[in-house]
Amino acid sequence: MDKIIVGMDISLDSTGITYIDGLETGYFNFLNIRKLTTAKKIDMEKTLDLNPMVKELLTVSNLNVSFYERNGSSPSSSTLSKWHRGHLDFCTSVPQQIANTLLSLKMKTGKKLVINIEFYSYGSAGSSSYQIAEFTGILKMLLFKEDICLPEDIYVTPGPTVKKFSGSGSHDKYDSMVVFRERTAGKNDQFAQFVDRNFHSLYKEKIVGRGSSVKREVPSPFNDIIDSWWIAEYLRDMLSSDK
Repeated sequence: MDKIIVGMDISLDSTGITYIDGLETGYFNFLNIRKLTTAKKIDMEKTLDLNPMVKELLTVSNLNVSFYERNGSSPSSSTLSKWHRGHLDFCTSVPQQIANTLLSLKMKTGKKLVINIEFYSYGSAGSSSYQIAEFTGILKMLLFKEDICLPEDIYVTPGPTVKKFSGSGSHDKYDSMVVFRERTAGKNDQFAQFVDRNFHSLYKEKIVGRGSSVKREVPSPFNDIIDSWWIAEYLRDMLSSDK
């Protein structure tokens, strides 16, 4: 059976997914709208006007962006139960959206999905590490329950391994974007063309080290989508090597 390679970069606020179906590459992003605005009341049109690169991203034909709302505040002991109810809603609704999207891809193509998920970062600290583990666990359960894939069709890869695959274990998000741009140059990939066309608008420069150096930071959702491409490419390369 023909298969589709899927790479997933899972996070609480922006999950990037890349699928590779032969010569076709497509992308999904599940984005917390709260990453784009601090306004108490969400006005989607105004929010997108204030984030022109995200607004243009929505026009990319081989990418689908789904928004949700998640407040990432840390709970106090008195508000823990209320916060936890919201967390449970997030941990069930967004994984279900992701599962539905992947199931639609499987049904549309009639092909088997083979999925690579970036493994948890051992350096993560605080409650967010537990939250993302709960989120990912529910997503994996849905992948099996909805007959999207079998346990043997899921791979996990450490982040440092993916970085090394992109060229160096010391690669940061900007470095990964640079090499992504190089690797996809000239390809019929609308998202890659978007990155190439808007490259210098997709990162921010930050002065670090007491003003001695400049760090280039790539914000969500661009870095998450690109990371998912590397995760998918790593699995494709690994499976090709196994033949």
